[in-house]
Amino acid sequence: MSPTAQPLSKGAQIIAQLNELIQRKDADDFTLKRLKAEAEKIKENNLVDAFSILGMIACIEQDIENLHSYHKSAITYSNESARELSHYVVSLINSKLYEDAYKYSLKVFKKAPTDEKNLDILIKAISELNLEEEFGKYTSIWFDLKKEPHRLTIYPKALVRSIEIATDQMLAGEDNLSYEEVFGG
Repeated sequence: MSPTAQPLSKGAQIIAQLNELIQRKDADDFTLKRLKAEAEKIKENNLVDAFSILGMIACIEQDIENLHSYHKSAITYSNESARELSHYVVSLINSKLYEDAYKYSLKVFKKAPTDEKNLDILIKAISELNLEEEFGKYTSIWFDLKKEPHRLTIYPKALVRSIEIATDQMLAGEDNLSYEEVFGG
């Protein structure tokens, strides 16, 4: 008999949904309120997931104080699991808190050196902080892992940032971008 995939827990389902909302930058107040209520219910049985969910919601709401507080609680209750550290890193990078993202990405890297998503975020944080030596080190690790160069080694940082800004603006419905807004020229 072959093993069957286990269904995701309610907490894991909400975390996956929040990751998608963070990536798309597409969350409304009603959805966030509903997810907060779900997190409160989950708290009875799973403090780690509940605090992670609340930390991710704080990220979306740009509530930096609660982002830190909730995620650090999740990390503490999980005994500093790579999973909870990763959730914190996602919130940090999406809140443009690059120094903290770098610091916590390093912790995840030490626990899970082949985690591609974390390594990608670590490289992005290093790039934003202009840490050239570390950039070379971790893009080399990326190449060894993926057998292809990291996207930030292929494209200049300014171009990648311009594309990210243009994408964010297009997702926000701002489709009349000027050359200067996209390329800073």
